Amino acid sequence: MSIYHCRAKPISRAKGRSAVACAAYRSGDRLQDDYYGKIHDYTRKSGIVHSEVLLCQNAPREWTNRAALWNAVEKVEKNVKAQLAREYELALPKELSREVNIEIVRKYVQKVFVDKGMCADIAIHDPDKGNQNPHAHVMLTMRPILSDGRWGQKQSKNYFYDKNGQRQYDPVKKTYRCGTVKTTDWDDVEFLQNARAAWEIAVNEIIVPLGIEPIDHRSYKDQGKDLLPTVHLGTTAHRMEQKGIRTELGDINRRIRARNRRVLEIERQMKGLASERERLGRIIDIEHSEKAQQSPGYAHWAKLHNLKESAKAMSFLESKGISSYEQLVEGEGAARKHTQNIKHQLKALDEKLAFNGRLIRDKIQYNDTKAIYMAYADGGKKQAFRKAHSAEIEQYEAAVDRLREAEKQLGHKPPRMKELKAERVQLKEKRDTLDAAYQEARSESKDLTAARAAVESQLGIHRDIPQKQQEKRQEKQTHMPDQRHRKMDLRAELEQCTSEAERSPEAQSVRQDKPWGLSHDEPER
Repeated sequence: MSIYHCRAKPISRAKGRSAVACAAYRSGDRLQDDYYGKIHDYTRKSGIVHSEVLLCQNAPREWTNRAALWNAVEKVEKNVKAQLAREYELALPKELSREVNIEIVRKYVQKVFVDKGMCADIAIHDPDKGNQNPHAHVMLTMRPILSDGRWGQKQSKNYFYDKNGQRQYDPVKKTYRCGTVKTTDWDDVEFLQNARAAWEIAVNEIIVPLGIEPIDHRSYKDQGKDLLPTVHLGTTAHRMEQKGIRTELGDINRRIRARNRRVLEIERQMKGLASERERLGRIIDIEHSEKAQQSPGYAHWAKLHNLKESAKAMSFLESKGISSYEQLVEGEGAARKHTQNIKHQLKALDEKLAFNGRLIRDKIQYNDTKAIYMAYADGGKKQAFRKAHSAEIEQYEAAVDRLREAEKQLGHKPPRMKELKAERVQLKEKRDTLDAAYQEARSESKDLTAARAAVESQLGIHRDIPQKQQEKRQEKQTHMPDQRHRKMDLRAELEQCTSEAERSPEAQSVRQDKPWGLSHDEPER
């Protein structure tokens, strides 16, 4: 499934950043920074699959050279707190090929930004193996370019005049009174919203005809979904999670995802219940229907309706070779039992998969921290060394404890990483096969239940609901809250998770000017 991510942020000198350094980092290039007199070399950076510069109509052609473009930007901006560039981050559909993604980005940037008068520096990253996180960075110039190729002004002065047509002088500030007017709308909220919507359109034009679920630039709230987005991990937490090391923010996101799944599952169940209620309600109980008793015409229609539904049930039973009511009851019970049996098998497989995942995570954590721990165990000044590397040492010790516990549970040493991964593949394949069988068995069980209801209605058979089942249903109706209230409760829980994330020290340290969990650091000047 494709995800939507389109985020804009400024690159500002006030935060100690350099446009040349940022361009070098994103493109994996080696650039000379004339403003600071430094060379920024990121040629060893991996994961960069494409980069190019797109110039607007009035821009000098020599600016196709990345260093020339961003050094020109650094030169024209005199203020120590100047905004040098604006960057857009775009998540790319991982279902598409690299070439298609490059073409989508190029056309989007040309239409939305370059044709408006901006120069664009595009860099496409795919740092994770397996095409898991392809994304694009688009750096944009912020000044208009005049017809002669010179930089224009970001804003112009609008002087105030008195009734005689003379400029109003401020004796305190010793200057003429004036206001400022922006020369472009590139940093307006409306422009950003239009750019976000344009990215949705650009991607959906490609993926929808391929049968891929479309993306939506609107928030969950605007979409009418009772879901919350995950919190921003940041570079440090993202790298730790990639290595199998749990983090506070990662745990919060896992809780949010789990509760989002609960919301979606509740919605799915409610839709299923409504569908099932409609399905089982096709046979109309004429004897207990007030409308049928009051209206002879409706009663006649109800009888014909019941006959049609019964005919459908008979046709279904014939296809299953069921010729008697006893066979129907026996077949329904067997189908229900078979469905439950497969469900139990699925649960057992899920437990094995979870255990396998924990072992893989613990082994990764063990291997990543072993070297530090061995240096601690074999070296001197253990107290000082442990203080300097407390996190790694504690992670190693925790991994060892969990692996020992797993060994006790298994009765032997845990398998090697290669064997664990092969086992995981087999378990997933088995689960997929079993899940398909479960869905088929569940559908057949529902069909038999509906057919039995139709047959019993025509035969005049009224089953007595067991006392325990009646009490259980009554208890559910009494204690089950309204669906809306359940969603509100879940939303409150999710909002609590989000607030926890925002208050955490890790969030405060990594949340600023970082993309959505990408594995890179922001270069400083």
